[in-house]
Amino acid sequence: MAKQSRTLSRDRRWDRFIGVLSFAGFILGFCGLASAAPILVCADQPHGPGGTAYVLDVKNNTAYIPRRDGKREGVLITSSDYYLIRFEGNSRFYPKEIMINRYTGNFVLEYGSEPFGNYSSSNVYRTGPCQILKKQKL
Repeated sequence: MAKQSRTLSRDRRWDRFIGVLSFAGFILGFCGLASAAPILVCADQPHGPGGTAYVLDVKNNTAYIPRRDGKREGVLITSSDYYLIRFEGNSRFYPKEIMINRYTGNFVLEYGSEPFGNYSSSNVYRTGPCQILKKQKL
C-alpha cells in the first residue's frame, strides 16, 4: 500500500510540474517574451559614442536596421559561433556585411564593393564591441 501512495504522489507532482510549465510558457508567449527579437547595438560609428542597432529575427533569418525613413533589411545567417548579416546595396547605401561573434560580442564590419572577406583598399572596415539592448518602455 505504501508503494501505491508514493506512486500517486509522484504522479501528482509530475502533473503539477507540467501544469506550471505550460502556464509559464503561455504567459511568456502571451507577453511576447518568448519570441522577442534581440537588438544588438554595435559601436561602428567612427566619431564619438553611439552605434548602429541591428534587430535580429532568427525565425525568419532576417535582420534590419531601424531608420527614420524606414528600415534597411538584410539576410541573417546564424551559426553556432557567429551572426552574419548581409545587406544589399542600392542607390543610397553601399553593400554591407557584418559578422558578430555570439560569445564575445565583437564584430567585423565591411562595406563598399563585393565580394567581402577579401581585402580591398576601396572598402571600409570597422571592428568593435556589440551589446544587447534591453527593451524598455518609454
